[in-house]
Amino acid sequence: MPSPGNWLHAHDGLVTLIQVALLGVFLAASRRRLVDAFRELDPRLCWFLAASALAAASVSAFWLPAFGGFQALGHEASYLECFTSTTMDGSGKPVSPANSHGWEAFVTYPLVRWTYWLVGAVTGRADPAWLLAFNILVRALSVVWIGWLATVLSGRREAGAAAALIMVLHPWQAFWGAAIYNVAIPYMLASLALLLAVLAWRSGSGLLLAAAASAGVLVMASRVEWMILAPTVLVLLAGLGPAWGRSEQVRTLRFWLPAAAIAVLGAASVLLAGGQLTEQGGYHGIGGYFETVSRQAWIIDLIEPFHQPWTLVAPLAGLAVMTRMLPGGGRAAAGLFGFFLLGFLGLTTFNDFSYRHGLLPVTGLVLLASLLAVPIAEGRGAVRIVAGLLLGLLVVSSGLGVERVAARYYLSQDDFFAQHAGFQGKELQAAEVESGDCFLITDNERHWQMEIAGSHFNLMDPGEAVTHWRRFDGCVRWLFDNAGYRYDGLAVMSRVTKLEHWFDWQYEGWTRLQEGEVLIYRMQKPPWGIADDEPIPATEFRLPGQHDPEDDPEDAPEDGLEDVPEEDPEQAVSPPTGVDSAQ
Repeated sequence: MPSPGNWLHAHDGLVTLIQVALLGVFLAASRRRLVDAFRELDPRLCWFLAASALAAASVSAFWLPAFGGFQALGHEASYLECFTSTTMDGSGKPVSPANSHGWEAFVTYPLVRWTYWLVGAVTGRADPAWLLAFNILVRALSVVWIGWLATVLSGRREAGAAAALIMVLHPWQAFWGAAIYNVAIPYMLASLALLLAVLAWRSGSGLLLAAAASAGVLVMASRVEWMILAPTVLVLLAGLGPAWGRSEQVRTLRFWLPAAAIAVLGAASVLLAGGQLTEQGGYHGIGGYFETVSRQAWIIDLIEPFHQPWTLVAPLAGLAVMTRMLPGGGRAAAGLFGFFLLGFLGLTTFNDFSYRHGLLPVTGLVLLASLLAVPIAEGRGAVRIVAGLLLGLLVVSSGLGVERVAARYYLSQDDFFAQHAGFQGKELQAAEVESGDCFLITDNERHWQMEIAGSHFNLMDPGEAVTHWRRFDGCVRWLFDNAGYRYDGLAVMSRVTKLEHWFDWQYEGWTRLQEGEVLIYRMQKPPWGIADDEPIPATEFRLPGQHDPEDDPEDAPEDGLEDVPEEDPEQAVSPPTGVDSAQ
């Protein structure tokens, strides 16, 4: 008799249909509440949100530009196969993207797979531009939900307009809207879940809260680590007290029971059926997760566009505005900041934490920064000027970020060689670089097979990093290639950012390899500050020849549908850039 998990895994299409249907049912059941809440919005704000949605779509579609440069790489190539329906059964006939047909949950999510398959059925399966258009539309909806949410939280249409504007020019939200990876869809669902939960908190509608829980289940079903949304939403709601406008109905069991049932059953439908999908990245044991947080949580570059001092001040100033100028503002501001902090720290337990994972908690900073629009509209003198300056700097910085992403959107190797200043330096011979005298950090599998190279993961564990440092007499080189400089679906740039912060690198020059030109940086100090005379920290890694892929299925080579050499976003690793710290 099959276990419940095996049954759910084998019937992923039916499970997905039920998950989506539940959201539809609860939205329909609470439509009057939603219509009433929408009617409370200022008509001018509604027009502004519509214009913002159009602007957001235009930024992703034409500024980056999506339709001219996109390529399906790594996991996106697997999602594209769902759209084109090019997977065949034993008799050569196309099959649906079901787990029973060989689709592994670790590589692709059933909700996204089936969605793309249905989009292909409607639009025809020849042109992937339809998938890009779909994700761009989903991104545009996120801007509307966030603008509406900011309005409800603050009670000011100006804050809603500011939040929408920030989202239009959010570099990473714009980039993932110009992709077919499972980022735009779960983010749209997460922003919808947030909006529904806050509306339920004010109205006292258990049906609205159940709709929020249903949307949250779909978030899990398309990006499992964003299940952190559940506790972070509770933190946010706890900050919205009676002075803010909380309904007394939230104290009743009737308010919570439907949402709790949906959350528990929905989470089980994802976690029991997920297989490797539900294995959090990181080191084994609770101590390993805390160590991973300590290595990543302080890298503020990962919360762009709030990664510069003048942009990070914006949400902090917004926190002060909410505390002083709005009813129940101090408690609400604490809830919003708690939403960010808990989500961010929770997600940094993932050893490959990156910009896309951080999109969810950074929403809390977006909402706080949007509060600067209140003193701009209602304040006087210096307060108005300072708030306008901070919000303006944030918007300009975000726009510059979009321009940076656009300039390197799927940048070719030739353009990389022509544009990067590092190629104007000393040229080294490839034979010297590949001699085996130094340990190489690279995605080049040819070097991995020579047992002289590894990915950035081979430096994250201090014990492993120190072992390589000593094994190669203090010579560790980073081969920075185009994958770490351009912006594409493999999303290597976050790993570049972390290597730049973790270690002290010195530029040595560049060389021409079989795979193309690369920049070369050399580590200057023992990794993680561990001197040569200190003992090697406890470690779980294994040197070449000691690793058994069966110990960890994630490390086993992929085959069949997911065999995309050197291009798998969650496993391919990438080079550095000690020249450009704006990654």
